[in-house]
Amino acid sequence: CTIIGASVYAYMVGAVCGIVASMDEKNTKFYQQMDALNGFMREKNISPDLRERLRDYFRFKRYNSVIADNHGLLEGMSPALRGEVSEQLHSKWINAVDFFVGAPADFYIDVALSLDVAIFCSREYVIRENELNLSLYITERGVVASRGRILTSGQCFGLDMLYSLQRRQYFALSL
Repeated sequence: CTIIGASVYAYMVGAVCGIVASMDEKNTKFYQQMDALNGFMREKNISPDLRERLRDYFRFKRYNSVIADNHGLLEGMSPALRGEVSEQLHSKWINAVDFFVGAPADFYIDVALSLDVAIFCSREYVIRENELNLSLYITERGVVASRGRILTSGQCFGLDMLYSLQRRQYFALSL
């Protein structure tokens, strides 16, 4: 009887551990990736400064993978729900751009579904001088310096792409 009780108890503990482990797959994957990164940096004798920047990048990338997951969720919603969610998520920055003020509700959906996530390390160029102005950027998280201004969450830059195709005469740097 004791053997059966111990076996059932061991089975239950194992089952609970399995459930908890599967609930936290993203964290497990992230920590495995960080372990692999640390091993790589140690093996290749990467400088301490670059090690810190690489770790920061992967931490930031972890946060932004949630944003990419949200894009998939939007695509799976009905058009009406997609519109409401898109408007709530993006109206703050869309309304901050004069060019977009008064845009119809469908515009929010189109913009939300066309957004791409780009992740930049600290001290990395987001915009380089003389590149074509093909993208508009929204600071979701972090800080960017451009044209003598500091841009934080919800602020846009690269608005020149809305008006004409040209080479940029400025740069933007993530801080």
